[in-house]
Amino acid sequence: MHSYENKILDENVRSFMRMLDLNAQSLGQNNIRVLLDSNRVILACAFIDYDDIQSEIFVFGVGKNHQGQGIGKYFAKKILNELKESGCCTVVVDPINEVALKFWGKMGFNPIPDLYNNLDYPKLNLKLN
Repeated sequence: MHSYENKILDENVRSFMRMLDLNAQSLGQNNIRVLLDSNRVILACAFIDYDDIQSEIFVFGVGKNHQGQGIGKYFAKKILNELKESGCCTVVVDPINEVALKFWGKMGFNPIPDLYNNLDYPKLNLKLN
């Protein structure tokens, strides 16, 4: 997909980018978003369209140096709006830590009853209609 060797990335964003590279063919270019500033990756996001009405955001990360500035919130709203405009009715996220759980909760996502990931965090969903 892309080569990132010449870009300065913090390790968290670098791992997201490796995951995006591995999944690019199965996801397609239209389902991957990367926010850049002067050739530095600020945010990476990837999502899967399960069908016409449900999607899952499975990669979403903001580089450590850019956290706490509202970038994640702004970008998440843009992705959710884009999914809604495409006809998606439900979006699922799978938080991997307390920060992600809190972030998506503030974005309006609710726990899916009795559905947890392997880290014991609940999967969350948001109805877009």
